[in-house]
Amino acid sequence: MAVSFSVSAKAATSNVNSKDAFMYQYSEKTYTVKKTKAQQKYKFDYSVSNNSDNSVIVVKNDDKTKFQVTIGGNKETSANRPVVSVYYKNGSKKVVVQKYVVKVAKYKFQNINMGVGRSDSVDYKFPANAEQVSFIVKNKKVSTFTRENHLTYWNGSGEYQFKVNALSKGTTPVSFYANKSFFKNSKCFKPDNRLLCTFNVNVGNYRPQLKINARNLKLHYSKVVDLSKHNEQMNELYNLYADIPSMLYNVDSKAKAQYRIETKDKSVVSVNGNNLDTKSVGKATYTLYSKTNNRELVIGTFTVQVTDIPMRELADYNTIEYDDGIFYNDQIGVKKGGTVDAFKTIKQAVLTDSYTGINFKPADYKITYKIKDTSIATVNSKGVIKGKKVGDTRFEFAIKFSDGSTFSDFAELGVY
Repeated sequence: MAVSFSVSAKAATSNVNSKDAFMYQYSEKTYTVKKTKAQQKYKFDYSVSNNSDNSVIVVKNDDKTKFQVTIGGNKETSANRPVVSVYYKNGSKKVVVQKYVVKVAKYKFQNINMGVGRSDSVDYKFPANAEQVSFIVKNKKVSTFTRENHLTYWNGSGEYQFKVNALSKGTTPVSFYANKSFFKNSKCFKPDNRLLCTFNVNVGNYRPQLKINARNLKLHYSKVVDLSKHNEQMNELYNLYADIPSMLYNVDSKAKAQYRIETKDKSVVSVNGNNLDTKSVGKATYTLYSKTNNRELVIGTFTVQVTDIPMRELADYNTIEYDDGIFYNDQIGVKKGGTVDAFKTIKQAVLTDSYTGINFKPADYKITYKIKDTSIATVNSKGVIKGKKVGDTRFEFAIKFSDGSTFSDFAELGVY
């Protein structure tokens, strides 16, 4: 899978621009250098240094207005990282216009420790869709892997969920491979089955432990969202809370554990049953404890980074269900001499939603209203529209939220 980036070569002749290029093994990215008009008469090319072990593979594409290099991550790089230099030749002189310092990382997944008879779900992310990644469990008498579901993102990457069943004491390696279809559109690699990573499933007497992707959580918070709703659909978009058992390996679901957390930092999350709810913006490190049958265990330490959600995004989310517009078919009708309360409709569609738990208070926003032709209708500061004479015009409103973000919309207004 290739990702594209572009830079201009305009100011690079005297002071060479250097850019970090990161990718996982067997992934590739395309970088574009735009040529100035003066540079278009010269021949462009590239060179690679610190690449004696072929850590990276480079393919070029040169045309009149731009020069492209597609860099493929072939092997994990050392501290002495490869450098791809793009240059043009002015006579015998090489003029370097752009450098890419490349880092290639291997996929590394945490070993799984489980008790005999336990089962758990684990998530893995790859820059591919489900059909492009396969796996092999070496000893299926120790453990089995079953693909449960997958999610393919807009950029082509995928998240995979597997069910792991611990059958008997022992250890079995699990290996993930990139299939030939993984390299279908690759410029740097020939289609083949290539090993992405290997890790172990260890089955024995193990207590609960934090999954590797739960050690650094990124969550969101907004004061206008009622987290007691624990709306799963909203949480998939905004990560407002985390399910504690899903953060752990080797959990006995029948034990009904009680969880608590401690931190020396300013607290940004709190425990609510099995959920970790956000309560303020910030970053903190916590120790997680689990109590079962009056016995408390230290599970591990994790860090949470909580960031704010722009209020405008939440207003947008509230309006998703209104396919025909905030005002039906984006139209408002009012009798001559009559009134319509536009604010009432805006509040219901944009500012409050009992299902999502989003509820803006008056201190969170200020609304301004506008009628294009005030000889046909007027609107006051409370959002009440009054029809003056028969005709058509436009009604507009804008909401400025306390965080500085804005939301606006309009409707055609008819007076009859």
